[in-house]
Amino acid sequence: MSNDNKLELVKVDADVKRLDSDLGVLRYELHERFIEINLRFDQQDSRFDEHDKRFDAIDARFGIVDQRFNAIDARFERVDQRFEKVENEVSSLADQCSKNFKNMIIRFEAIERCLDDHHKRLTKLESDMVEVKESLGRIELMLRQIVPVQ
Repeated sequence: MSNDNKLELVKVDADVKRLDSDLGVLRYELHERFIEINLRFDQQDSRFDEHDKRFDAIDARFGIVDQRFNAIDARFERVDQRFEKVENEVSSLADQCSKNFKNMIIRFEAIERCLDDHHKRLTKLESDMVEVKESLGRIELMLRQIVPVQ
């Protein structure tokens, strides 16, 4: 081999060693960077786990709130049913009262007519009694004239 070739080989060998050294440094930096990224990923993963726990807790709270709303809705449903029942009973009672009131009015009108009839009869009876009294007075006068008073 010629000196030029040897020199060229030495240069190439030096370049290869320098590249190998540079690659070693790059491998080391890459490894360090990978470790750093891995640590950040672990931290992020831990944060995501914490967020997941928080979301699970919030979800559980929403579940409890949802159950409470369902319970409140059920109570409102029962209250609505009770109000409907009371409303129906009040409506029925109002209808019955209205019928009873109409019947009372009819009865009072009948009583009023009876009282008017009785009043007419009593007035007629009173007038007849006045006539009878006058007749009795006349009869008494006639009797006194016929039978002297002793």
